[in-house]
Amino acid sequence: MGYASNEILKKSKEDNYDIIIMTKSTKKGLTRMIGSVTSKVAKQSQCLVMIVLEWYFKIIN
Repeated sequence: MGYASNEILKKSKEDNYDIIIMTKSTKKGLTRMIGSVTSKVAKQSQCLVMIVLEWYFKIIN
């Protein structure tokens, strides 16, 4: 077990993911667009990364 971003990247590479979908918490408002885990995954992933705002995710569920 390790840092969340490293584990996500490792798993996505091992299982040959096509896309990773992550949420962005709105707790910090729009001043901080994405968190450090999401940012690292988006920058280092070898597949497409979709970032969905948490409030939008709650509306559609």
